[in-house]
Amino acid sequence: MSGSSAPWCGSFRASTIGPVVVVGGNHEYWSTDIDVTLDKARKVAAGTNVSVLERDIARIGSLTILGTTGWTDFKLFDDPQTAMLAAFDGMNDYKRIRKNFYADRLRPVDTLRRHEATRAFIAAELAKRAAATNP
Repeated sequence: MSGSSAPWCGSFRASTIGPVVVVGGNHEYWSTDIDVTLDKARKVAAGTNVSVLERDIARIGSLTILGTTGWTDFKLFDDPQTAMLAAFDGMNDYKRIRKNFYADRLRPVDTLRRHEATRAFIAAELAKRAAATNP
């Protein structure tokens, strides 16, 4: 989904291989704006057999796929604040990924918010499916 992978999403348009599901990882957003890149990838994939998922669902026959990038909650060592500071200083994601139409660097608080939104999305979707199968 980065500069080279967003067009790749559309390369399957005339493909004979069946449905394709793309879930970006952190590197897909390097050297780009995270939201702009996701939007570009979705536009390139629109109308094709490619589904670009970020807190989204793809259905292929009876299979339902929940897809999303898995950002950290920074709780591994029970000190999220220190972890966030260390991540900002040391991880390339926070040097190479942009936001707000390239105006700002991505920050740990941004990925924490994405983590929280992802968890809420997954919990809600699983609850819907549990309710549908156990009325």
